[in-house]
Amino acid sequence: MARLQRFFMRIFKPGTFANSVAVLSSGTIAGQVLVILLSPVITRIYSPATIGSAQLVIAIGVTISVVASLKYDLALPMARNGESTRLLQLALGLILGFTLLAAVAVIAVEALDMDTELLRKIEGLTWFIPVLLLFEAVYALLYLYFIKFERFRTGALAKFSILGGTAILQVVLGLVLNPEEDIYLFAYGGGLLLALFTMTIVLIRQGEARQLASVDGRAIRAVAAEYKYFPLFSTWNSLGSVLARHLPLILLATLYSDTQVGLFALGIKLLNMPINLISMTTSNVFYQRISKYHQEGIRVVPFFISIAWKLFALGIVPVAILMWIGPQLFGFVFGAEWTEAGRIARILAPMYLIRFVATSVSNTFPVFKKQYYSLIWNLVFSLVILALFLEVAPGLQFFSLMKLYSIITAIMYLIMFAASIMVSIQGDRGKGAVDKETGPEE
Repeated sequence: MARLQRFFMRIFKPGTFANSVAVLSSGTIAGQVLVILLSPVITRIYSPATIGSAQLVIAIGVTISVVASLKYDLALPMARNGESTRLLQLALGLILGFTLLAAVAVIAVEALDMDTELLRKIEGLTWFIPVLLLFEAVYALLYLYFIKFERFRTGALAKFSILGGTAILQVVLGLVLNPEEDIYLFAYGGGLLLALFTMTIVLIRQGEARQLASVDGRAIRAVAAEYKYFPLFSTWNSLGSVLARHLPLILLATLYSDTQVGLFALGIKLLNMPINLISMTTSNVFYQRISKYHQEGIRVVPFFISIAWKLFALGIVPVAILMWIGPQLFGFVFGAEWTEAGRIARILAPMYLIRFVATSVSNTFPVFKKQYYSLIWNLVFSLVILALFLEVAPGLQFFSLMKLYSIITAIMYLIMFAASIMVSIQGDRGKGAVDKETGPEE
């Protein structure tokens, strides 16, 4: 027992990778626990059709938000002293510009009275898109800013605010008001706003808000030129990545009913929970850590392999449970009308395990300046998904499409993982990196 205690004390020693992940994950864990506890209530307040339409709007807003900063936010972990504030100012300006363009586009669509299947699905909800775009993009930017300076507690608090706040608002507003799509979206935006408020208070208390108010155009242009490879490569890479996650739901909305879209949305939401809980947090800290290793000439590959194995071991048990009793579990927990969402989760679970591991360690590409690998992968993946849903899906039954989608996506994420480890090996050789001295980093 004493040996085990010393082991965990060494592993979770402040400053280690495991400790950083644990602190940053704490907000996500608490928020996800609250989401899990309230989800059975939410699914009994909102119908599958209502959630389907609302999640479609969220998917569109999130997709646009990912490129709003032209991915200058990804340069933050690599920024030198004095550059972080200028990068933050640059990214904020770009986000505001994208939000304005999105608002103009929404006004134009409304004025022209355009009529497509997709627009009919979100009729009366389009104005949420620029609002969610703004909130999502600024939140993602500030989250990386705090990670850059290893303020993991602030990141954890913001993560809890968005997850827990959204779930509470969805329940309260749904019970008090009419549980329609706009109420669901108001609650989602409210959770984001709460997280942004939390981060802004910290910036003000630390005196950084004052620094942000001091704009130096020449310095901003300098960092824009210094990190130009991020908008040139990472923007398209991130767009492809988010399309890989949200494009299926958006395309399903053009082929199937709101109810089926809602069932799919709940299925992937539950599957995404371990990714939101661990993978994204691990990925952010992993990116910060391997950037440090690369700069100091320490080999990345041993750390890469160690983290990948641990993630696989962590994900295999919940995947096995879903494949065994997924439909029954969903029907019991969320209500009988959600049983088919469990069937969807059962089909997609193996693919999500592969994605869970592959995406967690894919940040090797920007560290070794191989963003074009991600760009090529995401381009190919987006084209494959488009071909699947536009050319093949119309002739398939819904669950046959789910099976084919799961197989194809799993293969693509295996390719991503193979490319990530290949880039790490090549990067270590090119740098002449050496093994890290034995320590508690993992």
